[in-house]
Amino acid sequence: YLAIVTGLYLRRIVGWHAERSMTTNLISKAIISAANLRQLKKALFQSERGTQYTSQLFDKLLKGFGIHASIGDVGGCWVNKVVKRFFGSVKHDWILKIAQTTREHMKQYVTAYIKYFNQERLHTANSNLSPLILVIEKFLICIIKMKITILKNSS
Repeated sequence: YLAIVTGLYLRRIVGWHAERSMTTNLISKAIISAANLRQLKKALFQSERGTQYTSQLFDKLLKGFGIHASIGDVGGCWVNKVVKRFFGSVKHDWILKIAQTTREHMKQYVTAYIKYFNQERLHTANSNLSPLILVIEKFLICIIKMKITILKNSS
């Protein structure tokens, strides 16, 4: 099983974890992975109604990171469409095309696919830019605005 945490602003996978079973531990490790990458305080974690997402242990973990939980309605297929799209891409690009050998091979592929997804894959929601290029673009725009402000203040 693979659990991912997606940053919707950039359409980027910010945390993930894989294990043999779908448990609270699996999704907790994905949240911790995301928290190690970025600040999650005041974030919203949208999920389905599985017992692993509604457990007291998981709720306590989210609250510890300052994350608000939002659980979708039963049968609400559009709630997690970005995550479902990611899993659809993984299945289309990998499961249907590459022989499944070992769990270790699967983890290596998932790592490589997430790197591709975050750094190279073009996203229509990002004006057909990859999440990495969009971050760089926004960072450069911020730097230019700061320099313009400094120049205006110095004259």
